[in-house]
Amino acid sequence: MVEKQFSFARMDEDKRLRHVYRQKIETADARKIEKGLRSIYRLARVGLEGHVALIMGITGAGKTTAVRMFTDTIFEQMRAADPSGTWERPEVAATDLRPIVHKTETGTERPIAVLSVNSRPRYNSFLHDAALALQVSLPKRFDFGEASREINNALLKQKVKMFIFDDVQHIIESHMDDYGAADVFKLLAKSRVQLVCIGLPSAEGLIRVNGQLRRLVRFQHMLTPLRCSIGDFPQVDRTGNAVSDGGGRKTAFRNLMAAIDRKAGQTSVLPFDGDSKLSDSQMALRIHQASGGFVGEIMKLIQEATTLAILAGRSKLIMDDFAEAYETMTLCNDDRNWFRIPWPKFAESFGRTPQNPRAAEENEHAKLVEKNVKKREKRTVDAVAGRA
Repeated sequence: MVEKQFSFARMDEDKRLRHVYRQKIETADARKIEKGLRSIYRLARVGLEGHVALIMGITGAGKTTAVRMFTDTIFEQMRAADPSGTWERPEVAATDLRPIVHKTETGTERPIAVLSVNSRPRYNSFLHDAALALQVSLPKRFDFGEASREINNALLKQKVKMFIFDDVQHIIESHMDDYGAADVFKLLAKSRVQLVCIGLPSAEGLIRVNGQLRRLVRFQHMLTPLRCSIGDFPQVDRTGNAVSDGGGRKTAFRNLMAAIDRKAGQTSVLPFDGDSKLSDSQMALRIHQASGGFVGEIMKLIQEATTLAILAGRSKLIMDDFAEAYETMTLCNDDRNWFRIPWPKFAESFGRTPQNPRAAEENEHAKLVEKNVKKREKRTVDAVAGRA
């Protein structure tokens, strides 16, 4: 009996949608982050204190995705090594990251804990939230010494090796006392737990204004966009179609587009049987312009376009799917929709305008945070000099 060849067309819509939304794309940034986090994870509870890993990038850069790839790998490895008990990945509010929980006959272990920093943290609320991530409930009015002991006991009992904090830029933005935040981090580090801080580029202000925290940093990485130019692709005619099959440069971005569109049966990224030709110049350049070259934004755009294509009953992605997806995501009109602009005008505009749709907003945000950080640095210098 001959087996039927695999076809996404035979899968129901919900399964196809889940397929594309669960995809995690490995990039050079993701590999570097995985290597850095793995190196400090191995040192948990080995030295006298824990270390700090700082991972930064603008919204959509792929920070959370890269860290999630690391935690997913650790989870699978730990579960394979010890299949006893129950392994869980409970959801955490306001982040896509999930802790690793192992429930055994002797109690609950939490090799990796996760917390999303709220938008207006204060010292008490920050410590309270960190405790809750360990299932420790502190009273509204707590003594720091007693709270420290409870948290330390939980860290030891649950065998916590790594504590991940998402959106740490909120500590800087909210004018929270830097040394108060550092006290929480140091409390965990003194228990020889490794700390991972994820946030916007402004999160670097945390270590700039606090020397004690800066001393603990073992790994630091800023995610950057994948670069792209029209010259990376084979020569095209006035309509944007390639005039030859060869030519151009094999860049990381072109390779990524080819990998996403590659047909590999059930392991394909896209849940389509047809060829969407994402690596062709017409499609790839527009995707890059619309996403700014950030992997997180690229995948959001592709996932939204895929949803539209599946609901329309198509066997591949077409330009209209991306145009509608981009319009939905940015509320732009056709004149500003990179997937509707005629090729000659698009080619002329490519690279001349901010490619990240949130670039201006992120830039303004960075200026405000930088101003705040400089004020904090001045206060620190004044305090040391006795001018406070």
